[in-house]
Amino acid sequence: AIIFLFLPEFLTECRKAVIVNSRRQTERFAKLRNMCICLGADVMNSKIRDEYTDNLFKAILQLRTIEECYKFFEDICTISEIKALSQRLEVAKMLRQKKTYTEISEKTGASTATISRVNRCLIYGADGYNMILDRLETE
Repeated sequence: AIIFLFLPEFLTECRKAVIVNSRRQTERFAKLRNMCICLGADVMNSKIRDEYTDNLFKAILQLRTIEECYKFFEDICTISEIKALSQRLEVAKMLRQKKTYTEISEKTGASTATISRVNRCLIYGADGYNMILDRLETE
């Protein structure tokens, strides 16, 4: 019940952080986001969360091998979509390695806009990139 009282303030702060884009607003956004996550309400994925997306993710969780992944993703995505996803993951990996935008762009072919977007996700996103990259590093 507490989270529902808090949610409107959080959404207002999210909008301010996006519009104002000042360091102070961004810090407030991060604090509020962390409070929501601590209370069990990850509102960051509310725009994509629905029954169809849940079913997609459940299907992906059923894949057991890289070969099964290739088969499934080749059917469900275009080659360009798969390449874009894999490029973003490589960009995230290189950003965590403190590579420059120029180095990343030269190696991956990613635009500076894509690199910047991935960087924002690494810093302010839902922590998905970091979670996966941490797991891949331990393999």
